[in-house]
Amino acid sequence: LARDFSIKGHYDIAAELYQELGATKDDLRSGKYVRYAAAFFYNSMKGENQSRERILIDALSILVDDIGLRIAFGSQLISMEYYDDAYQIFEEVNQTLDADRHTTLVMMSIAWRGGSQLPERKASILKDLESYHIEGWYRKVIMFVLGEIDEKTIYSLVDNANKACEIHYLIGLIKSMEGQKNDSIKHLLISLETKASRNLEYRYAHDKLKKIIAGSH
Repeated sequence: LARDFSIKGHYDIAAELYQELGATKDDLRSGKYVRYAAAFFYNSMKGENQSRERILIDALSILVDDIGLRIAFGSQLISMEYYDDAYQIFEEVNQTLDADRHTTLVMMSIAWRGGSQLPERKASILKDLESYHIEGWYRKVIMFVLGEIDEKTIYSLVDNANKACEIHYLIGLIKSMEGQKNDSIKHLLISLETKASRNLEYRYAHDKLKKIIAGSH
């Protein structure tokens, strides 16, 4: 029913219904709550009743304080191209973690690259690289996404299919952000040709390619 209202352009009604679905909390480990939060956010943004800040707060309330669900929601916002909002989510998650910050810093970098590219946000990510001693591959990936190293340099570090899948997805995503559709498609296809199907980037590349081909990127 909520989806039908959304399709018909009744976004505020759809948002209310998705918020009600998200309030059930019958199985928090189910991916459906990420979908409810994303659908609520999308329809609320299309509607006219609330501020952007209030919408994000209400969307996060659907996910309670579950870090895993919030990371999944932030990834969904990146897919939907709400980059600045995704940055806020990953920034908050990053501040609550005791370890394994490399993943959230990569996602923050992607959100920064696609969003308003505020200098203070980039500086914050670079500071965290030092503060939390992020080294090796993840450091290079983050530096690449932030524009601190070029494609030639990151290519020189690719020594297996998993890394090739990840980098070509990221290049394809960045090309899409920059409006370079053909180059984006080329790199997304290369990412898929690695057949590194266990990588999250493999699925992300597939989904992004579908959106571009469908003309909804």
